[in-house]
Amino acid sequence: MPRRVYLDHAASSPLLPEAAEAMSRVQATAAGNPSSLHSEGRRARRALEDARETLAEALKCPSKQVIFTGSATEANNAAILGVAPFLEAAGRRTLLLSPIEHPSVLEPARRLERRGFVLRWMPVLQSGIIDLEAAAALIDDSVGFSALMWVNNEIGTEQPVRAWAEVCRQAGVVFHCDGVQALGKLPWDPPEGATLAVSAHKIGGPRGVGALIVPAGVRLEPLLLGGSQERGRRAGTENVAGAAGFAAAATAARERESSRSAHLVALERLLRARLAEKVPRIAFNVPEGAPRAPGLWNLHWPGHYGETLLIRLDLEGVAVSLGSACSSGAVEPSHVLAALQVDRETLFSSFRVSACHGTTEEDIEQFVAVLARLGQEDARG
Repeated sequence: MPRRVYLDHAASSPLLPEAAEAMSRVQATAAGNPSSLHSEGRRARRALEDARETLAEALKCPSKQVIFTGSATEANNAAILGVAPFLEAAGRRTLLLSPIEHPSVLEPARRLERRGFVLRWMPVLQSGIIDLEAAAALIDDSVGFSALMWVNNEIGTEQPVRAWAEVCRQAGVVFHCDGVQALGKLPWDPPEGATLAVSAHKIGGPRGVGALIVPAGVRLEPLLLGGSQERGRRAGTENVAGAAGFAAAATAARERESSRSAHLVALERLLRARLAEKVPRIAFNVPEGAPRAPGLWNLHWPGHYGETLLIRLDLEGVAVSLGSACSSGAVEPSHVLAALQVDRETLFSSFRVSACHGTTEEDIEQFVAVLARLGQEDARG
């Protein structure tokens, strides 16, 4: 049986040894509740704050701005729902969003819409990048909040988040950025003044840990109540071992930024060359020159339904993901690709391939060889 090839790192990446070691050390030495006053509790508190300081250093922000959460989904929800009462009080009830945000941004916004807030949508070019000038023209005195993800989780495009942060600053608009897919893929230069969501398990940290960066001057109502943890912004006993693993993974990701980027760019060259040679009907959904994070590719194969292709690849030992989401047993087309106004064939024949620093040329070769074999089987009928 051939070895398995894992090409779904944008969904979750295997735990790094550095993260596993940090977690094991904390579990062995800091078993107390970090809110307790006894020695064991103080030891856990010290481990938690050490992790916070290490993560803050990796993320280029003061440690007091780091709020640990259970996931980036929670962080996105906390940023959007937490700011809502202040927007309401200021009479600025319009939210300006890109239509290609992660569902954990879109769904909280839609909840606010049901409460009387107004959603306004940024125009997106076919390259997958927002039209910055047109989006800026949509800001008026009613707009109090905007969300724009740094790197899209389905197509990998890099948005002009630093330029957008300046637009929002000048207009007095609270800006939230989902930075999950940027961490570890791009040089880390976060948008100034933005709340920012990040996740551990996308970069080789543990699942079940995220963080929300809250700059000075941004007010948020806590999403979770019942405790004073995380400076009163997130109730619940902190996952100390998870925080330590996250900090270790983030440090490793930052240290490997340059080498990882070069490696992933080389893998893309190989992928493009082998696809052109062996499966030329497969095409990339984002133009080659568009700003993108390396290692995240959205492809389509005309005549091959995405869900069926995913299952066939899995049976052949290759793990990828769809450019669509499953809900209640029905496959819905990708809202991201729909915003790019691709045709129906592309909507339903797309899939996502994502790599990491540990992905090898052999992995890419095996993946393309499997695709070519499936294409030959289809040709024979």
